[in-house]
Amino acid sequence: MTRVELLQPLLAVTGEADASIFDGWEVIPGYIRGEHAATVILNGTEVHLAVTPAFRNRALLFRREVNKLIAPLLERLGFLTTRIALTATAQKQFVERVGFKPTWSDTIFQYYMLSELPFARSK
Repeated sequence: MTRVELLQPLLAVTGEADASIFDGWEVIPGYIRGEHAATVILNGTEVHLAVTPAFRNRALLFRREVNKLIAPLLERLGFLTTRIALTATAQKQFVERVGFKPTWSDTIFQYYMLSELPFARSK
């Protein structure tokens, strides 16, 4: 897949028309059983993830696989951050379900941090 094809899930979520908005970001595709399931972009510790339309209603399957995307990033960086527009309720719910914890907000964004693998069993 080309970089532009990999970025399509993120373009759909952000409403952007031009993939160049993600120039400088590392693009990491996620596959489940050989099928493109998600795209992660990374810039420093800031990460954004978008699930492809084919996997949006397959949450249980995706949940079992999300650690394969997140684990190497957490190992490499120690923690991940993200930000979601205050008005983006569905996206905020998604990152919180993945395990990101809210840290602070400004007038535009809620900021989040993830420091351990999501969906881990309680100790």
